[in-house]
Amino acid sequence: MKKIKSNAQDSIPELITKLGTVANGSLLWNHYWHLFDHQVAKFLWSVCRNTASISGTFCEEELEDLESVTRHKIYEKLGTFTLPPDSTAKANENKIKKWFVTILKNVYHDMLVLKNKESGIFASLEDFDQDTCSTPPENENKLSPKNQHLLELIHEAAKILSKRDYEIWQTYALNRDSKGRIPEYLLHYLESKYKLKKGYSSKIFDRANNRIKKHIKTNHYEKADSNDTGDDEVSG
Repeated sequence: MKKIKSNAQDSIPELITKLGTVANGSLLWNHYWHLFDHQVAKFLWSVCRNTASISGTFCEEELEDLESVTRHKIYEKLGTFTLPPDSTAKANENKIKKWFVTILKNVYHDMLVLKNKESGIFASLEDFDQDTCSTPPENENKLSPKNQHLLELIHEAAKILSKRDYEIWQTYALNRDSKGRIPEYLLHYLESKYKLKKGYSSKIFDRANNRIKKHIKTNHYEKADSNDTGDDEVSG
């Protein structure tokens, strides 16, 4: 991640106060928000870099995702955070940064769970659309040979996707609920990162899912069927 430069002298709490005193969306508001956003990103990146349990677990790209997702989640909840009017500027800054770190830890935990799940996910081609990726029962220490083979086919097929489509497909595959929805902060992260219209990420997921399924059927299952000569059938 490139080093973030800022000429701002105001603290984060002071910038929050200034944002509340000008018209939302005005040139001055955008100026304050730009300074605020840079200070938040700089602080989060410093925490990620200087926390051994985080920097030692995630690669550079994952650290950038952790910082970005956390920042967007902070902004979603910023309206719910209040600072005591009688506290000192230093106390307010410590309080809001502690809140930032709490959110960062939660996002880190979620990302770590997903990272660990990737080694154990598998899918059934028959209901690929409904259950692209799921975890095996807790009492199973490893996948069956059939599911292991299918998982390898899915990962191989996913290579045909662009970097954007792959990230969206994987995010939905690992985080969808029973209705096919993903958490709001992940949805906002994808839409913001790739500048997508609202609701478009789910269409990209469906399209990517169909491409993977078609690739597997065309290059493996249908090819296998065409090579079956029937020599092992019992003749009359």
